[in-house]
Amino acid sequence: MTEEERTASEIILSLEQRVETMEGLVRSIDHNIKLVLSRQNAQLHAVSPPAPPEPAPPPSSPTPTVEAVEFVQVQPSTPVKKRVVQEKLVYGDLKGIILAQVEIFDMSGKLVDKKRTNNAGKWASSLFPGKYMIRVAKQKTAAKPQATGQYEIIVTPGIKPLQLENRKL
Repeated sequence: MTEEERTASEIILSLEQRVETMEGLVRSIDHNIKLVLSRQNAQLHAVSPPAPPEPAPPPSSPTPTVEAVEFVQVQPSTPVKKRVVQEKLVYGDLKGIILAQVEIFDMSGKLVDKKRTNNAGKWASSLFPGKYMIRVAKQKTAAKPQATGQYEIIVTPGIKPLQLENRKL
């Protein structure tokens, strides 16, 4: 019988035999992997972590040399939290300055945050209460003039976002 004379059922039977052979190989490989992993896990569990050194016993003193002092319990002050600060930057015609570079410095001159204004000309940042120096820079475009400025803001403690007035540059 040649390959061309085989019927469909004979072909299916030969394929089933091959699939069964492959399944047997996969089961054998899976069993081998499980054996290797169990041996490896047994070796890992056999190694114990190093024990910490035992602390030396404290030296015994015959009599107390210092009297006990009462400490005054100080109530912790309320934690200082950051507050969201928002501001809209506008040109002289009150249109928002889009994609302007906004740099926020603390009073020591350290850069705290760097933002860009959105499509409405607004920027927002979370800042701790205190004084900050804001520097704004926007390059000249075909439609709009250059806008730069530097000014101070004061962030007061609070929970709600701090909305600053529109700033003309």
